[in-house]
Amino acid sequence: MFYKNNYFIVKKDDKVVGVGGYFSKAIRWDRDHFYRVCLENQIPIPESFGAVNEYLNKTFNLYEDSRNLCNISVDQNFHRKGVASFMLKKFIEMSGQEDIHLTVLADNIPAIRLYEKHGFKKTYEFLDYGGYKNDPVMCLEMRLIKN
Repeated sequence: MFYKNNYFIVKKDDKVVGVGGYFSKAIRWDRDHFYRVCLENQIPIPESFGAVNEYLNKTFNLYEDSRNLCNISVDQNFHRKGVASFMLKKFIEMSGQEDIHLTVLADNIPAIRLYEKHGFKKTYEFLDYGGYKNDPVMCLEMRLIKN
């Protein structure tokens, strides 16, 4: 796994199998930069990219006290093989003492279980009008408190 700007990328045999994005008070979210990094590294743009971008632009200043996990995407051929868990564990280590904040679709049970397995707790549920497939969706905010 390696970090490039505010992305972490996992390769296996020179093939990208996972990608994650994050921001913190020191790193601002840049939609165009994220898009370019994905293209340059031949990483598929996540289906929820538009909603994630809109959400981050609306909420960036709300969580300056923590590192904010934007997205973890894993190649479908590598689902259930520990790639997402590996990425999340390394991201938690890399974050040092900073708390971690994330938002996940409320019906994404595998992702919620993954985050809970690594110590994240649900903090609240909300209806997001962020544009995911043009319909409002239920989301959960989850946090990993380290202090």
